[in-house]
Amino acid sequence: MERKWNIKKIIKNEKWLLSFLFLALGGISYMVSHAEEAPRASHAPPELDELIPPGQVLLPIELANREALSAILGTTAVVDLLTLNPSTMSPQTKIASRVKMIRSPKNPDYFSILVDEKSSLQILNKPGPYFAIVQNKKQANSNVLQTKKIKKVEISYQE
Repeated sequence: MERKWNIKKIIKNEKWLLSFLFLALGGISYMVSHAEEAPRASHAPPELDELIPPGQVLLPIELANREALSAILGTTAVVDLLTLNPSTMSPQTKIASRVKMIRSPKNPDYFSILVDEKSSLQILNKPGPYFAIVQNKKQANSNVLQTKKIKKVEISYQE
């Protein structure tokens, strides 16, 4: 048995339902047409120097391997910092271990390290450019891998 819908009969008997439906649809369309965009934050993000913890300084450094680091790093990293041998330009002496390094937001080719004030003076006393070795951010202490001695095996053939 198929039920036929009689629109005229529904309009006569269900006037309150139709009135509510039209009011609801009208209210929704009014809200959608007059909806304003969410107000955007009117203040600018804080400057980098406002985020430096007390007792710490942000020390801009020149890195010999900055192009290689730019290719693999995001905005921050944990690094070991080494001086370079002036004659060979190869890493020589570790001067800082597990320091936080930040990429410059205004010029991504340059980096700075976050260190305490006393350490910054010690680092500045060593000539640059420096060499940075990237460490694991989550690792608390650095572990030095120890190489095992390989025993020399001799094989002799006898006839």
